Amino acid sequence: MSRTKTDKRSRLIQTAVKLAYLRGFRTTSLADIAEAANVPVGNVYYYFKTKDEIGEAIVEQRLLELRTLQEMWDQRGSPKERLLACIENTFETVIYLPAEDVPSGLCAPNCTRRAGL
Repeated sequence: MSRTKTDKRSRLIQTAVKLAYLRGFRTTSLADIAEAANVPVGNVYYYFKTKDEIGEAIVEQRLLELRTLQEMWDQRGSPKERLLACIENTFETVIYLPAEDVPSGLCAPNCTRRAGL
């Protein structure tokens, strides 16, 4: 796949993730994703024939990210160091989530940050 095609596919996946956090995956359509990614809706169907396919791509991407993190944690010496690395990553993820953009009740880390915890 050429760089442009890979970039567009990645952009569609990232946009789908953002919209799923904002609206929920079930209520987000491929047309919504296309509009937010600034891609003609017809082009979306080139990469993903159904919404389920883009859902599978989101899961595959997240699993790859988690495997990469696990490999990094496994390079740490002791089990305690690996656990600390995992915890640090969890807090980094919580800080990354946008408090204003995630509907209340959708994300537990978001709720704790709003409460000042």
